[in-house]
Amino acid sequence: MQSDRSGGFLGHPGMLVLALTMVPAATFATPVLQRDARFVPADAGGVDGWTELKRGSDLLHGLAIAALDLPVHGQLRRSNAGTPVSEAAVQVIGYSQWVDDLPVFGTRISVLLDSAGFVRVLSRDTTTVPPHPDGFLLDTGSALSIALQAPSIGARPEPHRTTDDEAGWKHFRIEGTPDFPNPGTVRARAVWYPLTGHLEPAFEIELNGSTSGTQRPVARTLLVSARDGRILREVDRIHDLRTLDRSGLCIQDCGDQDFSYRVFADRAGNPYVDPFGSTVPHPVAHANGWRPLQVAPMSLVRPQQGAISTRDPWLPAGAVETVGNNVDAFFHGLPVVNGHWHQDAFVNWGPAFNAAHDHRARITSPGVFDHSYNPDDSDRDYFQFPAQPALPVPVASAQLNAKIVQVFYAANWLHDLFYDLGFDEAAGNMQSDNYGRGGIGGDPLVVNAAFLGTFAMTTADGSSPALVMGLNTFSLSRRDTSAFDFPVFAHEWTHTMMGRLTRLGYQGQAGALHEGTADFVGLFLMVDRRHRHAAPGTGDFHGAYPLGAYGNLDYDLPGDAWPPAGTPERPDNTYYHGIRRFPYSASLAINPLTFAHISDRKPLPQGFEPFDWKLRSFTPHEIHSAGEVWASALWQCARNILADTPEPDFASRHRRFLAQLVAALKLFPFDATFTEARDAVLMAVRADDEADYLRCRAGFARRGLGAGAVSPPRDSINLREVVESFEDADPPALR
Repeated sequence: MQSDRSGGFLGHPGMLVLALTMVPAATFATPVLQRDARFVPADAGGVDGWTELKRGSDLLHGLAIAALDLPVHGQLRRSNAGTPVSEAAVQVIGYSQWVDDLPVFGTRISVLLDSAGFVRVLSRDTTTVPPHPDGFLLDTGSALSIALQAPSIGARPEPHRTTDDEAGWKHFRIEGTPDFPNPGTVRARAVWYPLTGHLEPAFEIELNGSTSGTQRPVARTLLVSARDGRILREVDRIHDLRTLDRSGLCIQDCGDQDFSYRVFADRAGNPYVDPFGSTVPHPVAHANGWRPLQVAPMSLVRPQQGAISTRDPWLPAGAVETVGNNVDAFFHGLPVVNGHWHQDAFVNWGPAFNAAHDHRARITSPGVFDHSYNPDDSDRDYFQFPAQPALPVPVASAQLNAKIVQVFYAANWLHDLFYDLGFDEAAGNMQSDNYGRGGIGGDPLVVNAAFLGTFAMTTADGSSPALVMGLNTFSLSRRDTSAFDFPVFAHEWTHTMMGRLTRLGYQGQAGALHEGTADFVGLFLMVDRRHRHAAPGTGDFHGAYPLGAYGNLDYDLPGDAWPPAGTPERPDNTYYHGIRRFPYSASLAINPLTFAHISDRKPLPQGFEPFDWKLRSFTPHEIHSAGEVWASALWQCARNILADTPEPDFASRHRRFLAQLVAALKLFPFDATFTEARDAVLMAVRADDEADYLRCRAGFARRGLGAGAVSPPRDSINLREVVESFEDADPPALR
């Protein structure tokens, strides 16, 4: 059979292909990469990379090739890993390795520049092996058919090629079948997959849709060998799915900003933690049943012109619905079958807007989205429960429209915040129009409000990711997270950013880093300078921060061993612990987690009783549980920096750390381990400020990620090989 990368159909070889889903990564063919990261001390001299970039020089390109000793058969091409941004403290310029005009999957070379523009870090995931001599024996269509028949999908539809895009992706249309009734976007591209001794010809395939009877969407990336049809790698791109187990406010002088939004936000337009305002940290830093009772007033906010350096608008002039360049926000509706909602919650989930069933919020007057929400009426909110009697969508409901406006506002707010911190078009952000600034357009973020459950679907650049926000089906109060539980919303949004900046799988340490970083962003955006002395006598910024408290009130998991929260047998302390085992805190007397707690080999200290959410407390290696350890270490690092920051400089230092985090994500190696991720964060901070590096290093050491810490093997699932260290010294990669 002739080699073919064009997507033409040369015929299926008829082979039997076996793949396993949700199993240890070692079941598949782990990419074989040479990994290295080099830190350049400030006093060692160096290249003024920023100036060279502005001049259009190829010096950095040549520097990366020379310093990293790339093979002669490989080429470097600028990737979507970033471009100088005016406000970011550090910048990362990224390259990927190509061979014979095809990308090598998993490779990345990153050059980090400090705030003065000098090269401070060179890191790589590269390979020196040649392509397999057999070349491409399967075509794109055959590989796509194999991917569709994987056990995790189990479908046999016929793919039809539609269009190609500028990044080499070939897009396909798939007709629905009984076993795959709602095929979504499908695309594929030819790549090399690095294995021991050779580059395997392969196709990278993104599949979105749903399978019948699973109550779960499908969003997977599969790497299929173009020689023999093996499934080399499979990654679930749905993060934190919740299964359906239950049937300064700009008042005037606002320039030419034409739209206003009634939202839960402060006078500066910053989203509240939840509809009760700034409800963190916990007022006494121990579980006492406290919960806020006074609803915060909503504000009619007109976003400040210049909140983003490019001054790009959220909506075009004359817009009447919540769909713009960055975000398309709407309520997703189910089809009706015999007077009842369809029994499959994802039977028609796109995620793109479908006018037949979906609903966007509309303006209440020209340029104004003025819909109010009353959280005290949450138990009467409108939802569509599968197989239940169908009631019409209340398109005029202020409660429903307020949710849609809130998610639209929050997603755009996060877009603008992180844009100037390094997550721009060239870094692969989500926008319909990229204004010629790099990256691939046509991929605005899709956000569903008032759904049953909460999760994020990540995608590579050029295809829209999605956030699905809604009811916590385990909350007897029927509280809808939507964007009202802003830390949870920020958590899910961070997954979509990480899907563009990192190359992390779903399980093991990679999955834990995904969840933990998302938790940290949700936590960090809650932290305010007024929290410095929230826990008197325990140190600055030692308060207790719950994540997901609003949506978890009156928690009751059917079938677990505990009575519902809020009963006499079980006081409701959701505003203390949220949805994690412990609140996040720099105090180990409040949150005792250290590195070894990613495994069941190290029990919790005596006297600590973790909150159990969805039975996760029994599995310390589960990605959310292990992610708590990573988030705690990140917070310990960041807290040390904020504690040493003078009060007037808090806001700028807070933003600068987020910029350093974005830079660090661009340095994460493929399927990073905890210690590799720690090194990336330390390198990004050290390139900007040596004193802050020492503070951050001490924070990691306090949580057991010190200089002598050893991560479990990359493909470990139970994580029992972990070795923690409390040594506050330079890790090997930074010596």
